[in-house]
Amino acid sequence: FLNGETGTSLPISGFFGVLTENAVKAFQLKYAADILTPWGITEPTGYVYKTTLWKINMIYCASLNVPPPKVP
Repeated sequence: FLNGETGTSLPISGFFGVLTENAVKAFQLKYAADILTPWGITEPTGYVYKTTLWKINMIYCASLNVPPPKVP
């Protein structure tokens, strides 16, 4: 998923290391309006939490038409 969305060439290893974290951050910046803005932040976190997971699902399962999650 991240390789396709961020243009990286991460090895498929099941390991969440620095390379994966950086790819997640790039993904979060790419979709900052949907992922970061609801939290009131501008810098990516690298965490795959509510809004990041929601955006991934909306890209690959758009037919679900799930509204964005509520953030605290």
